[in-house]
Amino acid sequence: MKRTPGIRCLGLALVAAGLAVATGFAQPDPAAIIAAARAALGGDQILSNVKTFTVSGERARTLGGRPFTMMIEIACELPDKFVQEETSVGTFTSSNRFGFNGDDLISHTYSDIGPPITTSTGKETPEAIAARRKSSVNLRKLEFSKLMLALFAQGSSTYPIELGNVGDASLPAGAADAIEVKHDGRVILELYVDRATHLPVMISWVARAAVEFSSRDPIRPMSQTPDPVSPPTLPGTNPSTPQATQPPPGTVAMPSPPPLVNPTPAELEARAKLLSEQMKAIGSTLPLVEHRLMLLDVRDGDGLHWPHRFTEYVEGAVFEDVKLGKYKINARISAGRFKVSK
Repeated sequence: MKRTPGIRCLGLALVAAGLAVATGFAQPDPAAIIAAARAALGGDQILSNVKTFTVSGERARTLGGRPFTMMIEIACELPDKFVQEETSVGTFTSSNRFGFNGDDLISHTYSDIGPPITTSTGKETPEAIAARRKSSVNLRKLEFSKLMLALFAQGSSTYPIELGNVGDASLPAGAADAIEVKHDGRVILELYVDRATHLPVMISWVARAAVEFSSRDPIRPMSQTPDPVSPPTLPGTNPSTPQATQPPPGTVAMPSPPPLVNPTPAELEARAKLLSEQMKAIGSTLPLVEHRLMLLDVRDGDGLHWPHRFTEYVEGAVFEDVKLGKYKINARISAGRFKVSK
């Protein structure tokens, strides 16, 4: 069976699995494919000896119709501590810290152009606050699981996964095995493993389109912008098409509320209430879009064969491009880096 990448084709995979039984062909063993992938990434012994890792680099994408680059630092202490820090310095400064420490949320956002846009009214019950934080932690753990699959070809005890059906996939680099990855019995994504190199080469999933808050008039002009992203080309992608005046792929634009200068608590609450109502109104109507995360620029270091470039495509167009430097393995990480949010 030839399989088009993406969870949309899982129905075909199930049909194909039935045909395999009927015709006497054995269904590929996902455990064997994962074992070969771990061997290609460095081997069980070396991978199991990784207790911590840090890496820095840059993340480029389009925000508000402009190419935008942030410097990033990732720190991980296995199995359940992860934080990503992002910083941008230009005509304005912004920084983000997000991740988790066990089941606790790490989240901090700063910008010198004003407070972050939020849908929280500040009048939530303790139960509602706990539920919202748990949902945020689970989203961070889902993102972390993608990194774990890319680097280790396995999940983590903090976000258990199991393997499902295996299908055939044809990628630009060649044939691959597409493995369903499940959490709590539900398919959350697919992992693609190259049949020639046995390395993980792509992760795909389907999600609701994101909402981008935008405005026709910028808050302030940007005197400098980074060079546009120059990612590898996938079939159906036209990198020469200008993207500067378009929202990022896989997003739905909404007008930003006017910026607040020294806002009062009442002004912040009114804005949050308005945004919350808008998000609830459109949430279920947002379209489903396919994401493909390409795992590129594999380099050798410390016995590991890890990707150093992660290019995400949404509906065939570039969404973001992350380039990383050298991974530092088993270096001591300050406990303060995993300080949780209150």
